[in-house]
Amino acid sequence: MNAVVTAVSPRLLWQVEVGGWELLGFEAVDGRHADLSPGSADLPLVAAVLEEAQKLKAPSGVGLPQYVDRELGGAVSSTERELLLGDALLHTDTNPHNLLIGDGRAWLIDWAMPAAGPAWVDVANTAVRLMEDECGPAEALEWASRFESWRGADPAAVAAFAGATCRAWEARVGARGARASNSRFEALGAGREV
Repeated sequence: MNAVVTAVSPRLLWQVEVGGWELLGFEAVDGRHADLSPGSADLPLVAAVLEEAQKLKAPSGVGLPQYVDRELGGAVSSTERELLLGDALLHTDTNPHNLLIGDGRAWLIDWAMPAAGPAWVDVANTAVRLMEDECGPAEALEWASRFESWRGADPAAVAAFAGATCRAWEARVGARGARASNSRFEALGAGREV
């Protein structure tokens, strides 16, 4: 899988299995975790690495699940599922710890949960991360609007994504535990309504 993502991720140098554990050694990146707060100079760098990542197609023959099946399976109807299928290679966990900033660029690391799906899903999840770091919904949506994939996303698909994510999260942690996260996803869905 690493060979597919070397444009956006450090290169895998070695791999060994010991005692049931698989150890991976990557090229060193001198960097720090991304700052996703309002006005951060990291935001354009994060956008640039995501723009590059959106060019990647899910490799065939490696058994990658569809994002909708792995993350949202029991929370979507068959109609919603069809809206959320895609062939882009998704990282699916674009939190600040998986975005390194160094040498004037961003790196997308820790591809532990890749999936196939619509290219805008990683943009949507990152916009929610911006909201978690004190960006208001309008600012996070404005940031997302720089991506062609987001601007071209079917509003019904975005609404299905936001609604299913809220239902899935509530099923995992309960209504009270999901309230803060769900309010961000609801703002995301509302921002793409027609």
